Amino acid sequence: MQDESKNMTKQQRRKVILGALAVALIVSMVCVDWWGMGSDDLPRIMEEGRLVVIMDDSHMGFCSHHVVDTMGFYYEMVKAYADSMGLELEVVVVDGLDNQLKSLAQGAGHVVAATIPLTEPIRRKYEAVGPLYYAHLQLAQHDAEDKLSSPLEMVNRLVVMPENSAYEMRLDFLGEELADSIPRFVVKSCSEEDLMRMLQRGDIAYTMCMSLDARCWKRIFPETYFDLSLGVDQPCGWVVSKSAHKLHVSLEKFFEGFMQTSDYRRIYLKYF
Repeated sequence: MQDESKNMTKQQRRKVILGALAVALIVSMVCVDWWGMGSDDLPRIMEEGRLVVIMDDSHMGFCSHHVVDTMGFYYEMVKAYADSMGLELEVVVVDGLDNQLKSLAQGAGHVVAATIPLTEPIRRKYEAVGPLYYAHLQLAQHDAEDKLSSPLEMVNRLVVMPENSAYEMRLDFLGEELADSIPRFVVKSCSEEDLMRMLQRGDIAYTMCMSLDARCWKRIFPETYFDLSLGVDQPCGWVVSKSAHKLHVSLEKFFEGFMQTSDYRRIYLKYF
């Protein structure tokens, strides 16, 4: 009986070991498949027939309150790419660059289409599409009688910006350069275009934007001043996740050619 009991124990152990090996094999196969999808997502996008783009609600991103045929500058650009690939375009509206990048990391979309300074930290974390443009930071101001003409005059002036703005770091650097503080007020659940409307009404005195965006805002808010530069030109573009290698290459190749065409020129002149 003892020998039989020992044999049964050995058989049970053998079953447990074989079962564990089978589970490990299945898990490894799932991991390989998941890794493959993550590193090669363009075929998956093509199979689903849908490209999801993350952008803000504005004339530069996706204009939900568009008039006539102005859908948003970046929307029309990425729509041209989606059409060239035979893909349906879906927009996820997220205000604030930090929030947009978090949404990308969480898998809410395939690409962030915004005026993103392609700094070294951005390039380390994401695949950069571009540079598509070169732009610098500018102060937006409304009151002609109290219009600032130098960054030195920004000391103790309250600058209003959206929550999780990419400009806060630049404002910190500027304060260090001036050896004084530049106070800021952060507004939650507010887009850059919302702030431009507040500025136009005189509700706030100062906010910030990139020079490329300012050219669009100037046409919409003609009484706003954008003539004070706060930095040098930086390469700007869009981003996709580090695992989206083929999507990155596809976007780069498309825009390299598209931005030389009359179709792109037509879109550009519509907004600028």
